[in-house]
Amino acid sequence: MTDTLLDVKDLKIAFQTLWGVNTVVDKVDFCVDNKEVVAFVGESGCGKSVTAMSLTRIMPSPPARILEGSVVFNGVDLLRKSEKYLRGIRGKDISYIFQEPSLALNPVYSIGNQIAESMKIHKNLSKGEMEDALIKSLNDVLIPEPKDRLKSYPHQLSGGMKQRVMIAMALMCEPKLLIADEPTTALDVTVQREILNLLKHLHETKGMSILLTTHDFGIVQNISHRIYVMYAGEVVETSSTEELFKNPKHPYTKALLGSIPCRARRAEKLNSIPGEVPKKLDGLEGCRFANRCEFVQDDCRRTHPELEKINERTSVRCPYWKSLI
Repeated sequence: MTDTLLDVKDLKIAFQTLWGVNTVVDKVDFCVDNKEVVAFVGESGCGKSVTAMSLTRIMPSPPARILEGSVVFNGVDLLRKSEKYLRGIRGKDISYIFQEPSLALNPVYSIGNQIAESMKIHKNLSKGEMEDALIKSLNDVLIPEPKDRLKSYPHQLSGGMKQRVMIAMALMCEPKLLIADEPTTALDVTVQREILNLLKHLHETKGMSILLTTHDFGIVQNISHRIYVMYAGEVVETSSTEELFKNPKHPYTKALLGSIPCRARRAEKLNSIPGEVPKKLDGLEGCRFANRCEFVQDDCRRTHPELEKINERTSVRCPYWKSLI
C-alpha cells in the first residue's frame, strides 16, 4: 500500500492569448505523501500557483488549458473526472488558502456566512450543530471571541485575522490535503510567523498533508519536509528540506538561498539575481536559467537539461551540479 496522497505526472498547462498558446507549466512531476508538508518555491511568474490551482481545475478555462498529464489523488486521476465529481472534492478533501485574503473574502457577507458555505455543501448539520462547528473552527485558528467574530465583516478584521479566517474556511470539512498558495503574502513579518506557526500546529494536530507555494525560502525551512524549486515553468531541483538548505545543487537554488538576509552579513549588500524569468517558454533552447547563471557553460545555451534523479527524493536539472558543490 502506497503512502502517496497526491501524485502528479507530466503536467503541462498553457494559456490561450491573443498571440497564440503560451506554455506556463511544462512537464512537472511531484508528489505529496500522507501527513507531509511539501513546498514549491520560486520567483513570481515561475508557474507554482498555476500548478496548485490546476489540481482541482479551478483555473478559468479559457484562458487556461491543461494540455497533458495526470493528477492522481487518493488513487483517482482528477483530470479525467467530471466537474460534478470535482465539486464534491473541492473544500472537502482538498481545500485552498488563497493569497490576498482581502480579495478572497466577500466584503458584503459576514465571516460566519462565508465559513459556513463549504459545510452547507458537504455536510448536513442542524442550525445548532452548524454554529458549534463554526465557533470551533475559529477557536482552532486562535481567533479570540469566536462567537462575536462570526457576525463581523472582512473590513472589521486585520490582515492577519483575515488570513486566519481563510484557514478556518479551508479546514471546516477536515481536508486530506490543504493547499496554501502564498499564505503570507502582504502580511508583515510578525504576522507571517504567526500564520506559519499556526499552519505547523494544525498539521501536527490534525495530521493533514500541506502543499505550500511561496517565493520566500525563509518561511519554509521550519515547516516543510520536502521542497520543489521551480523556475520558468519547470522543476529544477527537489530534495528534503534539510538536505536542500545544507547542500543546494542547482545554481538557481544557490542564488535564491544566497539572497536571504542574514544577520552575519548585516553590513553587506544583499545578493540579487540579475535578469528576470523568461516571459515565453515555447521555442526556448538550452537551459532556461542560462542567461542569469554565473556558472553557465557553452552547451548550457544549446541543450535543455533533463531532471537528473540522484536518489529516491532528490533530483536536479543541471549536468554540472557536481562541480558546483
